[in-house]
Amino acid sequence: MLSRHRAFGTLVPLVAGIMTVPAMAQTVSPAFQPRETRVERPRNREPAFTLSAGLLGTYDDNIFRIDSQRQQPVDDFILTPSVTAQYKRQIGSNDVTVRGDASYGYYIKNPGRSRVQAVLDTQGTFRIAGTCVLKPLARIQRQRADYGDINGSIDNFQTFTALGLEATCPRTVGFFPIVGVRRDTSDNDPRFAFANQKAVSYTAGIGYARPSIGTMTAYYNRIDSDRSAIGVTNHIDRAGVTFVRSVVSSASLKADIQYLNARSVGAVVRPYRGLGWAGELIYRPLPRLALTGTTDRRIINDTLVPAGFAVQTDYGLRADWQFAERTQIRVQGNYATRSFRGDPLVIVSGINSDTLVDGLVRMTRRVGARIDLFAEGRHISRQTDTDANQYKVTLATGGITYRF
Repeated sequence: MLSRHRAFGTLVPLVAGIMTVPAMAQTVSPAFQPRETRVERPRNREPAFTLSAGLLGTYDDNIFRIDSQRQQPVDDFILTPSVTAQYKRQIGSNDVTVRGDASYGYYIKNPGRSRVQAVLDTQGTFRIAGTCVLKPLARIQRQRADYGDINGSIDNFQTFTALGLEATCPRTVGFFPIVGVRRDTSDNDPRFAFANQKAVSYTAGIGYARPSIGTMTAYYNRIDSDRSAIGVTNHIDRAGVTFVRSVVSSASLKADIQYLNARSVGAVVRPYRGLGWAGELIYRPLPRLALTGTTDRRIINDTLVPAGFAVQTDYGLRADWQFAERTQIRVQGNYATRSFRGDPLVIVSGINSDTLVDGLVRMTRRVGARIDLFAEGRHISRQTDTDANQYKVTLATGGITYRF
């Protein structure tokens, strides 16, 4: 089917700057992130250029993400060479980072599906009078939508852009302001133009920091998303409070609780009014073991289903074990649900919600000072409320990265 869902951007790993499977991304502004008030001073004032190259091999037993009960899945082996370049420039107490990633996913059995993917990301930190900080960002990304978004052998090449600026005057003790603005766009191939959007986000907040308590920030955020291809404009208001604290030396907590008010203009779309959140708890029971729990609920504007917007909820649990000095093992599980809000005359698929379960085991081994070896096993299962366009997929990946 052509009108299928975008899978969850938070569930796709980016390993050593190269993508294990065709990536999935979202252009909606992320939940307001809890933040520390410290401003790190650069240690190295010299320009630093780094370059690395890698090669991944991935076996995918269901490349088109189709339901095996309805059609025989197609498997393939995907070779992905990649290159990553990063340049850091420090001028006094200011710094600028430019990072570029480019990769080519070559399908052995289905070479017509092979595509180039690329990301260019620029960020900076500019300090004013030693107390205030400006953080600009610019990003452009070109990629093919994951087949799990589409459930068929149809390509959709996407372009995402982001421009943003945040200003704050962090303090170790006391009150401080935060303001920000960000513009995101997403563009798709003509048959998926309904997912195109232009979104502008505005944020203003007041933070309070005290070492014995942590950092708290009260904020208001507004997102206006224009989806002209389907004649829908989404307005999302968020008012919330963030909290950041190292509870004890072995645990840290980041939490964001917010009230969401999402509504659409130009279509008969049921609004969403209720709680949103973002949270992360890290616990280190042993020096070499870290357990991380995450959860969030947010509004997704540009899904690859012709709906006004979607309410997405994610839960994740991850264990990172430094098995040896040069070997790390990660075990991770994620559970995500989406509820689609759209005009009944527009949503032709009949799917109102879906669930994605994603589990992986990954091992990374450093060989010498320049080489990293990587191996991963992953399984993804998707269920929908109508038993349509469901799928299961298992992937096995191995690769190498070399730093020049």
